Amino acid sequence: MKYDDTILWILIEKERAGTDYCYDRNDGEILHELCEEINRHLGYDLHYLAELDMLKIPGSGEIVADYIQRFSSEFIRACLLHHFVHSGVKDCDSLILHLYHHFRESDAYMSQPGNPSPAHITVRYDSVLKRLKPKKRKQELLQILSNPRDAYYLPFTARMLASWKVPEYKELLIKWAKENAVSKQEMGFVGEFERAVPSYAVMKRELRFTAIHSLKYYPDSQVIAMLREFIEDKDQDVRAVANKSLCAIMDKCGS
Repeated sequence: MKYDDTILWILIEKERAGTDYCYDRNDGEILHELCEEINRHLGYDLHYLAELDMLKIPGSGEIVADYIQRFSSEFIRACLLHHFVHSGVKDCDSLILHLYHHFRESDAYMSQPGNPSPAHITVRYDSVLKRLKPKKRKQELLQILSNPRDAYYLPFTARMLASWKVPEYKELLIKWAKENAVSKQEMGFVGEFERAVPSYAVMKRELRFTAIHSLKYYPDSQVIAMLREFIEDKDQDVRAVANKSLCAIMDKCGS
């Protein structure tokens, strides 16, 4: 994967100015060590997190694996995940899921108004899991994605799990596909996190789309009847995704 030099230069300048790719002094020192080791072993001249985030660096995965858990920033960890995939690090799915569990327990998992959205972290986990397709980890993924907040954070991973036709996932998808079926409490909007971002309204709507899309992998009479009902929904976006899922089922059934 290559990136335009101008875009990378802009990101590096933002990192130097402290307006993007922000981290504290301790993480900065670890980042310096990591760059120096990659440079020494692989012949690069890297100095910035933006470079590590944006560039595909063959052979970097094992080096990154030695450093990634030393960082305190969940954002930095997420920026480094793709190195495991591009370098073909063996059993890296186990490490990635371990790091995701750590993220779930961190302050970055929920964001209050005025603070960065967790999306800049979760999109990176979603991307690498989608690329890895770690089917042998489907039970661990099921445990994670049974939480509606995580299913919202990892939409492509949730769709992938559904594509494996995991039976236990079907009932959750049926529930989430219904309007207003997921409560604020289930989404984690309680106590000090009642005004967390993204908002409850945004999350439940996007989760509904993920669920309706994923139901195409469970082509039984119950799901078909539900999708036909959704085709008449007042929300045109719901109608559109329901129609696509229903068409996919009908095509497979030859109807």
